[in-house]
Amino acid sequence: MVKGSELPAKVTIAATDSLYVIDNDGGAPASKNTTAAQLINPNPVYGELSAISAGTTQTGITSTFAEINQFDTVSSQVGVTVNLAQNNFTIDEDGVYDVSFSLSYSGDAGQIFQVAIFVNDVLIANAVTLRTIQASTDIGNVGTSIIEPLSQNDVVDVRVKTTLAGSHDFTVQAGNFMISKKV
Repeated sequence: MVKGSELPAKVTIAATDSLYVIDNDGGAPASKNTTAAQLINPNPVYGELSAISAGTTQTGITSTFAEINQFDTVSSQVGVTVNLAQNNFTIDEDGVYDVSFSLSYSGDAGQIFQVAIFVNDVLIANAVTLRTIQASTDIGNVGTSIIEPLSQNDVVDVRVKTTLAGSHDFTVQAGNFMISKKV
């Protein structure tokens, strides 16, 4: 038996081997894996981008999705590449991930802003939220969380568009964009 803290970064087991993961208090096995050549990574994989105060207004938001470029802080990063300059994550290892965002924002009055998660420039259909800004003093709040299988080198970002004609302003007041590996 080996403590989880003593495991190497990755463990590969043979078809005849078993790997038991026991919780910190020494209780019953939390999981057993007997798949041949199954790769086990006991270390957490996660990343977070945050906007901790109102960012620079993003102008020119139209009916075409544009990357939200107002995150200003890498809050945490382990096992995933966080690119603050591009406001995105690059996946370092295959797996199933929880991807989520929570944003407070302001914008032009009367606009319906849609915010969505994209992977490799492709909209994830079940990861779209929207809210109408009624007045220029309104603060809109949106968020979502999805479970998504991702592969090494996939790029994940959050984008915004308006459903009405014209070019509009959008300002993130505060928020975060997070990713963590589930399996």
